[in-house]
Amino acid sequence: MARPSAIYRASQPTTITRNTKYQFPILETSDITSLCSRLGLEFINEEIITRPTKSFMKSLIEQVMDKFLFVSPYSLRQSIESIESNDDNELNNIKNTMNIIASQRIMYKFLSDCGFDDFSLKDVLKPESIRVKIILSSLINYARFREERLDDCSELFESNETLIYEYKEALKLNNHIKLKLKETNSKILKNNLNLNKINENISNSQLELKNLNENQKLLTTEHSKYKLEKNSLIKDLENQNSLFIEIKKELDRLKPFIKESPETVVEIIQLLKNSLKLEEDKLHEFELKSKKISISIDSFQYLTHIFNDLHIQLDSLQDQLQKLDDLKDSIDSIELNLNKKLIEFDNLNKNLNQLTKYIELNNEKLLNSKQNYNDKLKIIDNKIETSRNDLSNLKSKIHKDSIDLNLKKSQTDSLKRSLLDLQSKFEIGCKNASIELNKLNSQLVLYIDEMNK
Repeated sequence: MARPSAIYRASQPTTITRNTKYQFPILETSDITSLCSRLGLEFINEEIITRPTKSFMKSLIEQVMDKFLFVSPYSLRQSIESIESNDDNELNNIKNTMNIIASQRIMYKFLSDCGFDDFSLKDVLKPESIRVKIILSSLINYARFREERLDDCSELFESNETLIYEYKEALKLNNHIKLKLKETNSKILKNNLNLNKINENISNSQLELKNLNENQKLLTTEHSKYKLEKNSLIKDLENQNSLFIEIKKELDRLKPFIKESPETVVEIIQLLKNSLKLEEDKLHEFELKSKKISISIDSFQYLTHIFNDLHIQLDSLQDQLQKLDDLKDSIDSIELNLNKKLIEFDNLNKNLNQLTKYIELNNEKLLNSKQNYNDKLKIIDNKIETSRNDLSNLKSKIHKDSIDLNLKKSQTDSLKRSLLDLQSKFEIGCKNASIELNKLNSQLVLYIDEMNK
């Protein structure tokens, strides 16, 4: 089996371009050590940067894969160690080679995303101080960029929290307004019932007032008749008094005749009695009429009193109607405010629906990315299984054809070529897997942060 150095010489050029222009600043050694300690890479110091070793680069790659890519070096090593072989030395060489190649390919893709796109196996096996400084500078720049983007996302989370809080407050206000609306509707129903009763009372009062006006007109006519009759009776009484005086005078004149002829006097007395009886009958009739007229006057006074009471009630009803009009105006203003609040509530509901759609869309994207990740993992597993099968077949061929040395060399060359093909396939699979894993990791982090907020 070929050594890692031989694979490196066969697959990589011996010279590396040094004139690459990077998009990030290359920091000093002191700045790199202080910033790496903040990133949790405490084992990096100025001495190791100036004199890097192979073991340092391996531990650096493992730490970067664990902290930034969330790829466990142990799981990667365990998957490589599951390869079976009959020759222990050959197996150890294959495992070491595959471990270095897999780590290098994963690190190459990650550093390419960080802006350092010329990472190679030589940086792992024979590291140089300037190259290590460039690699660490790219990692620090990536971490700073990630923190800035997390700050941008934190503003989005805060705005979402404020929006949710405003929606809850608007929902509480809407419920409170609904309760007030129910109370006002019940009051309006009660007031409508009272208003109907008041209208009925007003109509009844108007009818009574109309009847009272008619009765008043009748009473005024009766009262005028009574005055006329009273005046006529006063005149008759005056006439009776005058007649009585004349009768006295006449009696005084008749006194001498009475002494001479009493029979004529008796006749005269009888006539006077008859006339007196007639006058008494007339007087009795006039008294009955006067009593009736007095009764009608009392009833008229009673009706005027009722009429005044009805006027007072009518004024109170008008005051109540004015109050009801004021209450109706206040209810209209409340309805206007309620309509405004309902419009605001609809706007908040629209914003909430947009947020829910955005969350559902992110969930769908996350599920799709998970599915793609699982599918690609299955493809990688299938490729690894085929690689294992191919490798076992190659090993069996090597053991069977060990007699002929020339044939063994040719088979060894073919094995090398097939191993290089497998290596390129494995590198491509690891590269694709790391890309999808980075995307899935970033989406998962954003989704978890959104759910936590």
